[in-house]
Amino acid sequence: MTWRAEAPEWSETADKTFRLSYRVIQVAMPIVPTRRRADWESEWVGELWYRIATLDRTGSLDRGSRLAILSRSLGAVPHAFWLRRTEWTGDMALDDLKFATRVHWRRPGFSLLVIAILALGIGATSSMFSIVNAVLVRPLPYEGASARLCVWRVPVRRPCGDFADGFHRLPNAEPSLRVAGGAIRL
Repeated sequence: MTWRAEAPEWSETADKTFRLSYRVIQVAMPIVPTRRRADWESEWVGELWYRIATLDRTGSLDRGSRLAILSRSLGAVPHAFWLRRTEWTGDMALDDLKFATRVHWRRPGFSLLVIAILALGIGATSSMFSIVNAVLVRPLPYEGASARLCVWRVPVRRPCGDFADGFHRLPNAEPSLRVAGGAIRL
């Protein structure tokens, strides 16, 4: 945009106001789709020029009006997002991919760090899912697995009854027990 060459004759205050408002527009400019960017910038710059020049000519470019112009230029940001959302096309995705490639080539160390962190996170998540799936979700690989019971011998400080009494109270318990070295019939 050649706004400097065509800048109207106005006061220093008007020039500072315009420059600050134009910076806001420049921040929002990359969000706008490439094919609409020049028209969008011309529209916002023209609006700023007209408003600032009118207020400067009439001598009413005070602090309140400068803040109003700045807040009006902040409207360029949601307008840019609206344009991006409503006019999204496949070539914009290609532009984003080109931009990402340029950034990765400029900072390869950062890119490698991000890739390594993602790889570690995906690997850890996959291994935890495999463990949980194998241990908790998938049934045991033999028939009647839901009726099986595993008991370890734990020293008890108070008497709690006979093991066989407790075993017979289980609804799906089998009448035999395998232990290391053989089977015990209950």
